[in-house]
Amino acid sequence: MRRWLIVVFIGAVLTVGAYLGLGYSLYHELVDINGRCFRHLANSPTQFTDLGNFWPAGFDYTPYFMPEYKTVSIPSRDPAVTLAGWYIEAAPDAPAVLIVHGFGSCKNSHTELVPAGMLHKAGFSVLIIDLRDAGDSTQLDGYTALGNEEYLDVLGAWDWLVTEKGIPAGRVGILGNSVGGAVALVAMGEERGITAVFADSPPSDLTVYLPDEARRNKFPTFMLPISLWWSRQAGGVDLLAHQAKDALPRFTPPQQFAVIHSRADIFVDVAQTERLEAESERLGLNGRFTYFDNASHMAIPAFYPAEYEKELVTFFQQALQ
Repeated sequence: MRRWLIVVFIGAVLTVGAYLGLGYSLYHELVDINGRCFRHLANSPTQFTDLGNFWPAGFDYTPYFMPEYKTVSIPSRDPAVTLAGWYIEAAPDAPAVLIVHGFGSCKNSHTELVPAGMLHKAGFSVLIIDLRDAGDSTQLDGYTALGNEEYLDVLGAWDWLVTEKGIPAGRVGILGNSVGGAVALVAMGEERGITAVFADSPPSDLTVYLPDEARRNKFPTFMLPISLWWSRQAGGVDLLAHQAKDALPRFTPPQQFAVIHSRADIFVDVAQTERLEAESERLGLNGRFTYFDNASHMAIPAFYPAEYEKELVTFFQQALQ
């Protein structure tokens, strides 16, 4: 009997240990961004391309090159973080758009620089930033908080445009890509002074996005609860605390937002944006939703350059009058 109890005890310990270990591995896989920006570092606003071979070959980047830029340091609303950025001014009195990258990206990526070039060409000043733990910004632990801390970085960059550059709040917008789009929507829910957000393929519901990511990385979804526990214990972050879907009820006029998404996106399911649209309509918000058919994740500008540029520029021209 005693031997049987020992065997059961050892089996239980090994099972719990395996569960904790696999849960930590999934947590690490979901949030580790350390070093992911390196492949983009040769890019700058004056010359850039797709250094990761994600976009279709043959896309012409040259129309979006920007001739001059300034490297800037910006305080986050989190005093522990200083943000690195590039500021490309169109004119002293021009409206400005802050550009926020997605998971594992940085200001050097073509996915940020192409829309920046489109906006600058249309007369907007542009600020492109590295969020915490990305690029040249403060490195804390090499893990993303999926917006739960990064929204403070976005708010700090927005503050800088309004206070340091003297641009009226009503003439400052935010463009966010993927997770950056979700972060931008969260930031607008926290700061009523933010006038306009343009979000490309945002994972607006992390209770859907995280299981999808677990499956994509070959982990069983029943490991997610322990992974979220690890996030709270090891990272000190509740990954579900700030989500774009929960920000919508806090939007107030004249705030407005636009969301675009490809139905062929295999990283962030378009159904998330469709549910976001339904909730926006239920709340009577000033939201605009546009869908494309064939582009991969974060590649709408490459597959539909003219249509994307028109959506982007027209939205901010109307919103930042």
